[in-house]
Amino acid sequence: MDNRKKISELIELHLELKGAAGRGQSAAGSEEEEDPLDGMGGLPSRKELFPSNRAKLTKIYYNTLFALFLLLVAGLMVWGIQTAP
Repeated sequence: MDNRKKISELIELHLELKGAAGRGQSAAGSEEEEDPLDGMGGLPSRKELFPSNRAKLTKIYYNTLFALFLLLVAGLMVWGIQTAP
């Protein structure tokens, strides 16, 4: 029973000290407290973290269309030459 009383007193003392330290810190250290992300400029935007591949995919798409067009023209020319009398 005596141990439980000591433990509860120690817990109460700890909570009081913790509360007093928190109150003293917030009153005295309000100017000193800084957001840790302030130095870094905050979190980066989603666009910076996950850049879009849209430009790259657009370039691949148009280059593929151009290559298919060239193959079509070449194929039609070969077919036209072969079928000419």
